Amino acid sequence: EAITSYVRQQFEGRTLKAFSVVWYGGEPLLEPEIISELSGTFMNMCEEFGVSYNASIITNGYLADEGTAKLLKDCGVTKGQAESPSL
Repeated sequence: EAITSYVRQQFEGRTLKAFSVVWYGGEPLLEPEIISELSGTFMNMCEEFGVSYNASIITNGYLADEGTAKLLKDCGVTKGQAESPSL
């Protein structure tokens, strides 16, 4: 709730042309429900304020499968980058 409230304040206080999200940190695919929920909220806000939406993800790819790919597509994620764990 704090994240969506903060983002809404940014939309209301400025004239934005674009809003970009990078899902990163730890392994973002451990929490696909959070990605889905926040993405939906962000995409709705972008539509409400006439702002373009762009999302990407940085993941090690370990949890990636066909279902995850569909979820990410539905969440507006258009770019991905796989990172290998450090040895």
